[in-house]
Amino acid sequence: MWKEQIRIIDSNMDWTSSERLADFSNNATVQITPVFEGVNYNEMTNVEFNLFANTVMFFYQEFEIPAQYDNTLYFQYLSFGGDLDLKKPFIGGERNGRLLKISNQSLMAPIFDTAWTGFNGNFPEIPQSYVFGSTDSTYIFYEKEAHNQSINNPIGQGGYIIRSNAYKPLSLGDMSAGNPKVVSGLIAFNTTNLIQIYAGKDNIPYTSDDIFVYAPKFWERLSVSLTSE
Repeated sequence: MWKEQIRIIDSNMDWTSSERLADFSNNATVQITPVFEGVNYNEMTNVEFNLFANTVMFFYQEFEIPAQYDNTLYFQYLSFGGDLDLKKPFIGGERNGRLLKISNQSLMAPIFDTAWTGFNGNFPEIPQSYVFGSTDSTYIFYEKEAHNQSINNPIGQGGYIIRSNAYKPLSLGDMSAGNPKVVSGLIAFNTTNLIQIYAGKDNIPYTSDDIFVYAPKFWERLSVSLTSE
């Protein structure tokens, strides 16, 4: 399906490499050097990149909870324990006073599984792929079989895929042979008020059944900008 593409992260990079990690603490941006693949420079006179697709191994965050939780020792909807090694595809979480260190699973489960009633050792199947562009709305697409590429699943993955219209097609102008350009870029992720807290079933705030969840359409906080010289 791919004809011309830009890889934000080199797919030949070892998956445990620290270069695969992007630190967006305090809304920092991360500089990238794109890798072009499948490019025919004889035809690169006006190529438009109409999709932005990314696959996330995990989101990891550290944040403080309000002082009202000081006497709440257990959270029904948050999972702690396990390995916090960021070089592994699945990481756990821990609590130290008001500081929570946790990956994305607990914070995404209430969004993508309305029947989820609490942590019981299993999480619902949550999206790891996000595809922006070539749609006029946001929706969840399910691909039963892997390797079935389509406009909704350009990477050819199985499972749930987030589709979003929050993307403008990108053109870098004439990049044909004889017109070399240096392309660089930045990735940003807006973390302001990223995590929201809601009272649980008892409708009483600051109790153990409260729900910690990402803000609506959190995936649209991710942005990539490219410039060329």
